[in-house]
Amino acid sequence: MASQIWQDSHGSMTGQNWRDVAKGSDAHRQMINAALMAFGSAPSELHMEAS
Repeated sequence: MASQIWQDSHGSMTGQNWRDVAKGSDAHRQMINAALMAFGSAPSELHMEAS
């Protein structure tokens, strides 16, 4: 799902393949979070309680 979101948004404009997005980068994290939300799950940061 994250790969498809990447391709539909950034990848189609930049030509960068999802496999070339650095794991742990802001872009990678944003696409993973978008995919989680598409599946109805909140990203992990949202599960953490404020200290």
